[in-house]
Amino acid sequence: MREGDYPALKASFAPWIKDLTLLIPNTRALGSWSVLAAATSCAITHTTPGAPDPIHIGPVSRFAERSITESSGVAVSRQFPGVIWTHNDGGSGPLVYATDTMGRNHGSFVVADVRNIDWEAMAIGACGDHQCLYLGDVGDNKVRRESVTIYRIREPTPQSPVADSALPIAGVERLEFRYPDGPRDVEAMYVDPGGGIYLITKTTKEAVLRYRLPATWWDQKDSRTAEPLGPFPIDPGTSRLAAVTGADLSLDGSMLVVRTYRELFFYAVEADGHVGDGPMATCPILGIESQGEAVAWLDDRRVVLTSERGVMGRGTIMVVHCQLSASASQTGAVP
Repeated sequence: MREGDYPALKASFAPWIKDLTLLIPNTRALGSWSVLAAATSCAITHTTPGAPDPIHIGPVSRFAERSITESSGVAVSRQFPGVIWTHNDGGSGPLVYATDTMGRNHGSFVVADVRNIDWEAMAIGACGDHQCLYLGDVGDNKVRRESVTIYRIREPTPQSPVADSALPIAGVERLEFRYPDGPRDVEAMYVDPGGGIYLITKTTKEAVLRYRLPATWWDQKDSRTAEPLGPFPIDPGTSRLAAVTGADLSLDGSMLVVRTYRELFFYAVEADGHVGDGPMATCPILGIESQGEAVAWLDDRRVVLTSERGVMGRGTIMVVHCQLSASASQTGAVP
């Protein structure tokens, strides 16, 4: 770069860096070059000021499928290595998309005879002898939905080559339920190895709560009432950035990751689903996404994060490895 080119380059980036600073409070602390690195398909090390444990980020990609504008749920396939599933937020069509860590398009599928009122969560788990995608139409920003629904579909086969239009998926199962203490806004859902479904509320006004739906409820035709499990051990804080937006359980069911807009929380999970009195470790992620929404385990060491559309266009999909403290690793809490 010639010396005289720098002012023009800096000026060209200034508008979106300023916008991003408004969206993400600590962008200025990160520095513009950290933001630029996060916008490309590369690996970087990001350290939040005051946090002793850096995180390794990479690769970082944007979704090739332009219809993915608000990725609000993500699940990593166990049947098709390398495939990652996602869906859009509420108001979009009832579609699921196959992608990978590079954001490449492996096909889209439309779930027949359902609506996407407010799809906010996604999980993958067993359903009999098959693997199924669980789609949580559980978002409720205004906290007024009397009942919500989780859909379950058998995991589709990714496309190669990719079809020109979304392929239909039939045979969807529905589990309609309500909460015992009134409507709740939820964006975090995970499925245990036995098929039980867990939901964690999104709130900054009261204690974060957790609910459970037994695996046997898929055989029931009438609406059910979720089983309350009491407060979830996480500080809701008072900032929107502290709201829970995603969760996923490791393949062996021993480790739960829960995300907010600014942190990842790791919990050791007991055989009965109990998560103890608090997280075993945390990992700062504020500043690496435009509006991070979802999280899923990629393997036993790394997680995948997806975000909604930001000031630079389509949302991102990124792989994160948290370099957690030795004490946390020694407990067996986080690999």
